[in-house]
Amino acid sequence: MNSKYNITQDNHSSISFYPINYDKYPLAKNCKFIEIDLYENDYVFIPSNWMHWVFTEPFNVSMNYLISSIEYDKNDNLFLNNIKRKEPFTNKIDNKINLSFKDFFSTILNDKFNICFSTSNHLAPVKKFDTNCKIFLKNMIVKECLSLEYRDYYKYIGQNFINDPYLNNLSNFIKDGKNINYNASVWINLDKSVNSGLHYDNQNNILINFIGKKKVLLAHPDYRKYMYFEKLPLIDIYR
Repeated sequence: MNSKYNITQDNHSSISFYPINYDKYPLAKNCKFIEIDLYENDYVFIPSNWMHWVFTEPFNVSMNYLISSIEYDKNDNLFLNNIKRKEPFTNKIDNKINLSFKDFFSTILNDKFNICFSTSNHLAPVKKFDTNCKIFLKNMIVKECLSLEYRDYYKYIGQNFINDPYLNNLSNFIKDGKNINYNASVWINLDKSVNSGLHYDNQNNILINFIGKKKVLLAHPDYRKYMYFEKLPLIDIYR
């Protein structure tokens, strides 16, 4: 793997492991997390700059929609009002997807995706100095990642565009979201539990959990000063 550390990101915490080691990170005791369980067909709205740590169980499929702009109109609906308040909220999607992981996975076996491989269940794109894991990203046909060569790795098909007009259209799942401009990505976890690490995004985020289960820890931006955010080197993880 060819790793370069000349590019940095400052939206990831230096804290790598959960539960948090408060002896090592004592300020983190001041952070108050909101814990949310997402079951099938649940979604969570994560306001921009809110910290979140996503824990994904095996055999999971989800989509997230990063909102670039919202056109507020006179339609005084609950969905837009919640977004205006910049507060997290959860709900059920309007149109449920009734698929098993096996059925969904069979439809993408011959598709090419960026697949992340790691020797740790902590999958973050930055170098954290309290971890020593091997991590790389390959653009490959999905069924190839099931070979014995990758048997012992944590495998996560993350932040990929999926060429499916139904899945990519947020208004198919949340009818009140028709006035929102966004980018859509699919996230598929295979046979091991993984987590995203604690981080924040500059855009509003709607995470819809279609198959399996996730747990999300959320924290208000005011607590960021306690959570050891700093510029961390971005890993060149393409191999």
